[in-house]
Amino acid sequence: MIQEYRDKLNITEGKIFDFLVEQIRAGEGGYIYTVRGLKEDLHVHHQTIHKIIEKFQAEGVFVIDDLGYRKGYRIQFKEKELWKQIVPIGHTEETKETINEAREEKIAEETNGENGNGENDLKNKKEVVLIGRSKELNRLLEEIKKRRDTLFYGPIGSGKTTILLSAYRKLDEEGNCKVVYADYSGSFKIFLIHLAFQIHEKYKDLRLYEMEDKKQDIAQLTWRNIRIKIKRMTVNDLAGVVLKSVRGKDYIVMCDQLEKVSPTAKSIFEALREESCLVGAAWSINRSGHFKKLWWRFKRIEITNLRDKEAKELVDYLYKEKGVYAYYPQMYKSKVLKMSDGNPAAIVDMVYHGSLEKYIDKQHIREMSHEAGEREFDLTPFVLLVGVGVVALRFFALGMNDTDIYIMAGTGGAFFMFIRFFLYRTMKREHSY
Repeated sequence: MIQEYRDKLNITEGKIFDFLVEQIRAGEGGYIYTVRGLKEDLHVHHQTIHKIIEKFQAEGVFVIDDLGYRKGYRIQFKEKELWKQIVPIGHTEETKETINEAREEKIAEETNGENGNGENDLKNKKEVVLIGRSKELNRLLEEIKKRRDTLFYGPIGSGKTTILLSAYRKLDEEGNCKVVYADYSGSFKIFLIHLAFQIHEKYKDLRLYEMEDKKQDIAQLTWRNIRIKIKRMTVNDLAGVVLKSVRGKDYIVMCDQLEKVSPTAKSIFEALREESCLVGAAWSINRSGHFKKLWWRFKRIEITNLRDKEAKELVDYLYKEKGVYAYYPQMYKSKVLKMSDGNPAAIVDMVYHGSLEKYIDKQHIREMSHEAGEREFDLTPFVLLVGVGVVALRFFALGMNDTDIYIMAGTGGAFFMFIRFFLYRTMKREHSY
């Protein structure tokens, strides 16, 4: 399919496409392309940014606006992957399938015997550095020992993934339980494939219906042979395989980025929770409608930004580890602490960019900034005060028997209810704890 799609592209697009597929297979990870470039290439200037993203975004490709990148996106990439920029290469569902196929081929190559250990999707778990989160890690391990479903929630970059990976590594090293890990950064099918791979390669517990009927010894088969059958399955069939494989075997399933759970995946996650101990992390949760039931049984642990002492410890460690050279080290560290607001990912981000500079002078320190340290002004109290004032004005008009003031207050009240309706809808859309 990749070659078929490649033949449909012109020379320029073909070169870019080959480069993208090559990098995905090589494991280079995420890429950034601009919305403006996408509009120009596809001649869709009339479409809005949100529709562009929804229609054209492929797996492993993040879309940002040319008008100013959002710094928070930087934390989603490894250091060597920061700010790679390519031109968009396609705009159909076929494109998405092609990119997914390339990623799945990469997974198959990595997980086939000597070619790899299949754990690259664990985000370099061997490199996890945990500073200031030992209390949260110990609490998570205690909940896991009780086999209690647990959910970490908190702001982006607060360290949820790091805690999950630290717990995974510790449990995996101890070997007292069966533990698998996957993040929901891609499609739900890829998420299930990652789980299926670990269940087979680590524990030989994978169960496939048609292969069992033929009395084949699945444990002796290579992942490449199994993957051929798995790739042809629907999401529901693949979910059934995973559920049957973990049933009654005391599995601990760790899932990152659960904020992306879709209505289709909700019922499968509920079933997975019944068959295993489910541990997850999310920065925001959809609690509307039927989604409420999914989270009821979870023990919720809130993760906040680091306290000053812990944040300083992390800055000191990274300053030395990354080899940052600043003329005024204390001034530089204080600026990082202030602008990061104790957010671990923001600290890592700022120190990394500092390590790219030959030296950092006072002017550079003054110009440093990060979105994590920017404060938002909450207009809710002001809106409520206006509402109270409108109600009071109506009673005042009744007491004074002033028709003009009463009409003005009534109009203001109607306008307030109109604004309140949209504010309430916005708050519901955020779905955060």
